[in-house]
Amino acid sequence: MPRRRTLLRAAVAAATLVALAGCSGTGTGATGGSTTPAEATANGTAATRTRLRVLFIRAARGTAGVDGSGPNDDNLSDIFSPAGQGFNALSALLADEGWDVVQAEEGPPGTGAGSSPVALTPGDRASYDLIVFGSNNARYPGGQILDRYLRAGGSALFFQDKNYGSVDGDAARSDEDLLSQYGVTVNRDNGRDAKYTPADKGTWDHPLLSGVTQVDGFGATAFTVSRSVDGVTPTIVLPFKDTVRTNDATGSERPPTASDAAILALQVGDGRVVCTFDRDTFFNGRVVEPGNRTYVRNLFRWLSHR
Repeated sequence: MPRRRTLLRAAVAAATLVALAGCSGTGTGATGGSTTPAEATANGTAATRTRLRVLFIRAARGTAGVDGSGPNDDNLSDIFSPAGQGFNALSALLADEGWDVVQAEEGPPGTGAGSSPVALTPGDRASYDLIVFGSNNARYPGGQILDRYLRAGGSALFFQDKNYGSVDGDAARSDEDLLSQYGVTVNRDNGRDAKYTPADKGTWDHPLLSGVTQVDGFGATAFTVSRSVDGVTPTIVLPFKDTVRTNDATGSERPPTASDAAILALQVGDGRVVCTFDRDTFFNGRVVEPGNRTYVRNLFRWLSHR
């Protein structure tokens, strides 16, 4: 798709986010090593800039770490962190691919255990080609702001992990708040090793998997296509092959079905969404592995409509 059309789509999507900012509840901009949406406007508007822009949403500090002896902010996968569970290597890869990376943190906990939602207010001059719902664990009831952003041509990426919340299931509920409107159920991290190769059933000629020899992680989430929705086209690019741990009251387990995806692609109006099975694929020590690296490049290129 020509670059001018990509930027026009991003401009429309950004304007949608600005107009709907009041619908997203309370929240904060980025803190620490992050870039605030206001600072991001210095790079110009979607109509004038030449680089893509991606917004990573991170949970509030002190709200993650189901395993271990209390909150562990390393679990929140800061996009600028060189730690084992950080995404600094991913940030460098994206910079080489022509992306400017911005991070926003959800607000501190309110009455519940999780974060408060990010107010998606990038400003009149800023725009995002892609929003990554990373370690988010806040509730986003209704999800209308995302829907209008996507239908205006934006893109979104989802992955989750049980350690992205202080209670197992927090992160899955946060993602499902946004994805249920598209007929997608988000299950829990199953705590098992996950590795997919072309020997596994899947649509390996899909652009997301082109040239991929292996994609892996640990603690996999199945995204279930639970119903059809008008104007939404789901594609199970890679079927889920292991035990599915549901997000019911007890985290009950069941065998996978034909409706369960390890990698799920959605077309929502002019927008694109990918749900992928694990965060570990993006970790500093994992994203440099050849198979994962190829997959991640494909992923961000497809979501940018390139």
